[in-house]
Parts: sequence; C-alpha cells; structure tokens
Amino acid sequence: MVGLPGSGKTTMAKKIAAETGALRLTCDEWHIRLFGNNPYSLNHSTNHENIEKMLLEVAENVLSNGGNVVVDFGSWSRAERNELRELARRSGAKFIMHYLDVPIDELLRRLDQRNRDFSESEFIISPEKLARYAK
Repeated sequence: MVGLPGSGKTTMAKKIAAETGALRLTCDEWHIRLFGNNPYSLNHSTNHENIEKMLLEVAENVLSNGGNVVVDFGSWSRAERNELRELARRSGAKFIMHYLDVPIDELLRRLDQRNRDFSESEFIISPEKLARYAK
C-alpha cells in the first residue's frame, strides 16, 4: 500500500485481506497497542521503525512459506517500496503495489472526520502534520 494518512490504505488492506485470506500487517495498530497513541512521544520514530522491521521479517517468512501478505504501511519513499519489492523477490512471491492518490483537501476532510471519530487503532494526525507528510 502506498498513500498518505487518510488515503484509504487500511480500508483497502482489510478488504484485500478478507477477499484473499492474506495476513494484513499494519504497523500503527501494533505501535499503539505496545506504546500508546502518542505520535509525538520521544521514541515514536524508533519504535515505529523497529516494529516495521519485525513485521517485514514476519512478511518474508509467510511469503517464503507460500502465504499471502498485505503490507499496510505508508511506503512513501522509493527506498521503502524497493525494499518491499526485493522482499517479495527473495521470497518468490508476486508483488502488487496499490497507490492511493487522494487530493490534499479530501485527505484533510477524512482526517478531520477520523480525528473526531477517534479509534484506538489509529493515530490522530493534525492538518499541519499531514502538510509536512505531503511534502
């Protein structure tokens, strides 16, 4: 999955997982359960990176054993996307990337709604933070 917060990555990932029986790996849900819902905490980035690494190890193991995986990360950088492609190649798996390109105004509207309907499994993201991510 590739897309900014609010683009519909998790919604699409859940749909794909339900339709295919794939294992859905979502870093945010693990992060929130382990460390709480504060994206501004001191160790947030380090914790997030460590969880991503562990989930990618799980993904590689599942793929190597013939299973299917949906990696529900933002995958904003080319390096991240290349890492996922390489993981699939090493595992002998087919690689499909879903890019969700949503206009910034719609992302802001969705995040505003998401922040108001607070869920324990999602981070609250401010409009300012989304603007930084969009750059």
